[in-house]
Amino acid sequence: MSIKLFRPLLHVFTLCLVIAYTCMPASAQVRQIRKGDKALSVFSFNKAIESYKKALDKKSKKKKAASYRYQALGQLANTYRIIGDYENALQYYEQLVQHPECTPLQKFYYAQMLRTAGRYEEAKKFYEEYARLAPDDPRGKRLADGIDLIPDWMKDSMLVRLKPYSFNTPVSEFSPSYYYGDSAIVFPSARGTGKTDVWSNAPFLDLYISVKTDTGFLSPAPLPGNVNKQYHEGPVTFDSSWTVMYFTRNNYLKRKRKSQEGIMKLKVFKAQLVDGKWKEILDLPFNSDEYSVGHPTLSADGRYLFFASDMPHENAQGGQDLYVVEITDSGFSKPINLGSGVNTRGDEVFPFIHKNGTLYFASDSYEGLGGLDIYSATQKDGVWGNVKHLGYPINSRMDDFGLIYNDNLESGLFSSNRQGGAGSDDIYLFTRKQQVILLGKVVDKKTRDPIGDAMVKLQEKPAGSTDVMPSDKNGAFTFTLLPGKEYSVIAEKYGWFLVNTVEVSTIQATEDTIRVVLEMQRLEVGEVIKLENIYYDYDKYDIRPDAAEELDKFVAFMKRYPGLEVELRSHTDSRGSDNYNKWLSQKRAESAVQYVISRGVEPHRITARGYGESLPVNHCVNGVPCSEEEHQMNRRTEFVVTQQPDGLKVKSSVQP
Repeated sequence: MSIKLFRPLLHVFTLCLVIAYTCMPASAQVRQIRKGDKALSVFSFNKAIESYKKALDKKSKKKKAASYRYQALGQLANTYRIIGDYENALQYYEQLVQHPECTPLQKFYYAQMLRTAGRYEEAKKFYEEYARLAPDDPRGKRLADGIDLIPDWMKDSMLVRLKPYSFNTPVSEFSPSYYYGDSAIVFPSARGTGKTDVWSNAPFLDLYISVKTDTGFLSPAPLPGNVNKQYHEGPVTFDSSWTVMYFTRNNYLKRKRKSQEGIMKLKVFKAQLVDGKWKEILDLPFNSDEYSVGHPTLSADGRYLFFASDMPHENAQGGQDLYVVEITDSGFSKPINLGSGVNTRGDEVFPFIHKNGTLYFASDSYEGLGGLDIYSATQKDGVWGNVKHLGYPINSRMDDFGLIYNDNLESGLFSSNRQGGAGSDDIYLFTRKQQVILLGKVVDKKTRDPIGDAMVKLQEKPAGSTDVMPSDKNGAFTFTLLPGKEYSVIAEKYGWFLVNTVEVSTIQATEDTIRVVLEMQRLEVGEVIKLENIYYDYDKYDIRPDAAEELDKFVAFMKRYPGLEVELRSHTDSRGSDNYNKWLSQKRAESAVQYVISRGVEPHRITARGYGESLPVNHCVNGVPCSEEEHQMNRRTEFVVTQQPDGLKVKSSVQP
């Protein structure tokens, strides 16, 4: 995965060689650990993993054998974490945290792996433990508290639509950059056939360009010019004239250069477009052979270049931080760390600065869903902060990074190694909708014929705004909904009773269009109309709070029709004796009637009658086995219109 291009350069030596150079007896177990450490020191991850596994398999009677096993487990778990194999990392951290020598940081990383697996409550427990063990590191409490925010990040998920880039491959392609507006993208990929990287056993990354058409993107081709060399080329950014490019590359210009540790660090280079090809490659002055600089992004006016680095700096927060330099006629300013309002003790990487001044970046140390998540930040009075999580589905339990937005913030692209992709890191296209459409229809419950001119009311819950519109001749109506809201939808028409109230939510929905049907029945003498959701406790007839809420709606209906008279009916299922069910249903009907009368409906307008089990709506009679759902259909409350005077006028609470 692409994180191999950046993370191992910064982190291997924080975990590696902790034990490799101590004075240990050369047992077979220790030899394998040393062998693994040596492979890890040159980023030969597969060989390191193989050696650590062999060390775990070795049996030893030495007193230190358990300690050596712990050391091998630690190296193995960390190696899998660094290369982004979180599933295997979790397996070994799970064993590691049970060891008495387990460190607070290992427990923190275990929590990180639990989070990528979606085991959030377990992750919270270990974040809290880390917060107690390492109170000076704010990440523990922050990430523990962040677990409770996950439902909020799912709220607007229906407004974002994802689509994989058509030319993803089983190897990495990631961190795209717009070229000539959004008419093309340029991105690094390991799809080539050249020299193989020992870290990943895949070809080194090169830059590719893919042109956009009306129907999608064309197959990518290598970027013309002298940019692609024999080692890694990474994320790029362009100026507004599209003739200047800044890009990430291993420390290679005319020859490869290594740090004192023997590692080719990352640098940002500048290239100029000459005769349609990228030439004149320049090394930037804030690069170094001893630390890495990468992931450049250029402000719209071309004055500021943002990047990620592990450089030593007086304001460095730890791990990889985000920096900015000002570009002037005389060159580049000294790098400025964006500060603790954005940077953490973990990693902040893959920045993108939008033309509106919003900075997008990836981090593993803010509240999130798992792995690297994507965030936004803004600047106020020269200070960066106001970090916000971009939510699901842009973020997932795995690594999500390298986001870019178009000018109007309606669409963009990002990278992820989430499940379901082509393999390794993939590029995804996304679009963001700002509204949700509610399409509805009002129909006659019995005939299914459309009902026109019904007044439909959309009520935001709780006690929010209200919108009203009439249904058309086809019974149709349309409302625009806001994200992250809950609504109720009702309809009213002279001479009709609304059978169902529809509840609608734009929280955690999966579509940007919601369709509903409202059912009504005509108020005619002899018409039987069911009251929904009038429930009683088993063997009881008192009015429960939820039944009272529904009866209050019926009271409001009766008050709108002052001349209407009804019989309120109660029914039971077939279980129990016939006589008992008749008695129970009569008591329930009387309780409901008394409740309605107590709310101001005249007693002569409503009578109670219990029918017991004598009028089932299905086959569930005595002796017939039925499911609970089938029995519930018979436990119902209805009313029958017994008198409807001529010239009845409705007192509507819904006004057009």
